[in-house]
Amino acid sequence: MIRASPGRGAPRAAVLRPGSVAAALVLLLWTAPVAGQQQASRASREERSGFWLTGGIGGGARDDGKGGVAAYLRAGGTVSPHVLLGADLGLWDHGAGRYGNSGTGDLYGTFDLLLYPSAAAGGFLKLGAGLFVGGRGSGEGLDAAGMAGTVGGGWDVRLPFGGLDVTPGLDVLLLRDADASGSEALHAVYLFTVGVGFH
Repeated sequence: MIRASPGRGAPRAAVLRPGSVAAALVLLLWTAPVAGQQQASRASREERSGFWLTGGIGGGARDDGKGGVAAYLRAGGTVSPHVLLGADLGLWDHGAGRYGNSGTGDLYGTFDLLLYPSAAAGGFLKLGAGLFVGGRGSGEGLDAAGMAGTVGGGWDVRLPFGGLDVTPGLDVLLLRDADASGSEALHAVYLFTVGVGFH
């Protein structure tokens, strides 16, 4: 949940809740048939097949309110026009330590499953699981590690040239590691990215 610091006369900040993120993903996916009809040219494109690659940049916010920038490189193979498998290497740099120190970020790698409800349209759901390493601004370099997971979705928009797709996406990155007291904790990062790639 993201809230601005309270203060007299300060406006109420927008609140980002997991439920609203899930609703946005469902809307993104299930409007696919309508958008697919509007993009008739996409129906005539070659079916997804073989090797695929995409990379992107963006930003977002963590559940404690810290914002930052993100980048990723994702690649894999096509099982069918509805199913893609691959790996995701991503960086989340929030520029401030989880515990109030400066200079930190997280590098994560996940194995991903991408599901396309329609073989002709570009909407997809993405699920992933893997590991991450990160710095917490302690001055000791990479001083955190743990499990990572992602759930999200996006839309491949075919460009009229070059055989490339532009892919806006919304993801929830889940990181499990030790918090300030040394106990295990689960943290969520909400990311919006725009990528360019090919299938």
